[in-house]
Amino acid sequence: MPPKPLKAVQAKENNGLREEIKRAISPLKIALDECHDKLRAHEEGLNSFDARLQAMETRYANLNSDYKKLQEKTDDLENRGRRCNLRIIGVPEGLSPDSYTRPRPFILRVHYFQEKERIQRLARQKGRLEFQGKQILIFPDYSADLSRRRAAFSEVKELLRKE
Repeated sequence: MPPKPLKAVQAKENNGLREEIKRAISPLKIALDECHDKLRAHEEGLNSFDARLQAMETRYANLNSDYKKLQEKTDDLENRGRRCNLRIIGVPEGLSPDSYTRPRPFILRVHYFQEKERIQRLARQKGRLEFQGKQILIFPDYSADLSRRRAAFSEVKELLRKE
C-alpha cells in the first residue's frame, strides 16, 4: 500500500506547487495586461498622429501648389505690366563730360506695344547707338525671374542661330 500514500503526497505537493505558481504568476499577468493596455494606447496615439501627419502633408502639398500658381500669376502680371517698357542702358547721368558716374539704366514706357517693337527694330537696324561717345543699349524690360529663364536658353539659341 505504500504507492497510494506516495501518490497522495505527490498530488498534495503538486497542488501546492500549482497554487504557489498561480500566486507568483498572477502579479505578472496583471503587469502584462497593463503593458498590453499601454501598448494599445500608444498604437492608437501613433495612428492618430500618423493620420494628422498625412493630413498636414496633403495640406502642405496643396498650399505649395497654390503658392506656385500664385507666384506664376504674379510673375505673369508683372511681365504684362512691363510689356510696353524698354530698358535703356548707357546714357550718361550728367551733361558734363568730366564727371564720371556709372550710368544707371532707365525705363522708357511707350503707349503701344507696336511702338516698342518699332524702336527695337530700328535700333537693331541702326547697329551701334552712341550718345556723346558712349554706347547706348536698348533691351526689353523683363522681370528678374523671366530674365533668368531666358538666359537659361541662350546656349540653345546660339546653336540654333549657327545652323
